[in-house]
Amino acid sequence: MICAAGASGHADCVCVPGFAGLPVAEPMHCEACSADTYTDVHNTSACMPCPAYASHNETRRANVTACLCDPGYTGPDGCPCVACAAGTFKAQPGAAACEDCGVNEYSYSAAAVCVACHGNSSSLPRSPGVDHCLCDPDFQPSAGLCSMCHAGRFKGATANEACLPCTSNTFASELGTTACTSCLVTSRFSTANPSEGGVRCQCVAGYTQTAMDPVTPACTACPADTFQPGQGQTSYELCDPHARSPEASVTPLACLCNAGFTDNSEHECLVCAGGTYKEAVADDAEDTELCDECPEHSFSLAQSGRRIDCICDPGYSGPDGGP
Repeated sequence: MICAAGASGHADCVCVPGFAGLPVAEPMHCEACSADTYTDVHNTSACMPCPAYASHNETRRANVTACLCDPGYTGPDGCPCVACAAGTFKAQPGAAACEDCGVNEYSYSAAAVCVACHGNSSSLPRSPGVDHCLCDPDFQPSAGLCSMCHAGRFKGATANEACLPCTSNTFASELGTTACTSCLVTSRFSTANPSEGGVRCQCVAGYTQTAMDPVTPACTACPADTFQPGQGQTSYELCDPHARSPEASVTPLACLCNAGFTDNSEHECLVCAGGTYKEAVADDAEDTELCDECPEHSFSLAQSGRRIDCICDPGYSGPDGGP
């Protein structure tokens, strides 16, 4: 404390800045201002608290400039403190400016430190929140984190978006894929298997593969006189012994009966009876037509495949197949 010149008693003594107290009946006691307070005047009863969001950890402070802006806030010593903007931070007390958060970090307003983005995500500098941490390629949002894409799905961009299913004729056989692979590149005559969610390719109808499980099988065209209506098959089916079909046939309708036979609509070739004939046909509609009758007064052997196989009966004369 300090006493005025000519003081006649302790009542004329007052506390100096940095201390606070009042005269009492007995000699006064001045108490030092505690941490986070100050007084810059004589003869005050109480120390002043630091401005909002400012503090210090010393005693006997006699000026507001002892109050330093807290971490997460900035401003001149002793003056009003302003919160660091989202995307920035300030780790130490004082008047230093707020700093930008770095790549793959974020902060909210008044941050003392930046927070690292969660695993498998990334962000730009000065990101103002966790929602700016975007899932990396191969990963999608899941319960606030980023989980790997399932097989059959892909994601090629950095974004908080779901993985997409592989499109037709493409596949992704492993977890975490940035792009689907085309079946047509790996196996010319194959397609993605819908029941597997695009996880692997299968040979299309008309082709066979050596096994059911390869991701990218080699496909072989079914030989002539066979057909294969399914996909992902290791074997083909045979046409009727008296029928023919081109390579890579996908349906039994492609099996057309040979000349001298007719299709009974069950894909079975029946021999033309004596006195009839049937030439080779070009489509399934013709294949199921009945065998043609020989001209009047002519006859043919069973399984005749041409009109000229019809020859005149005894007692008649004319060109083969003619009147």
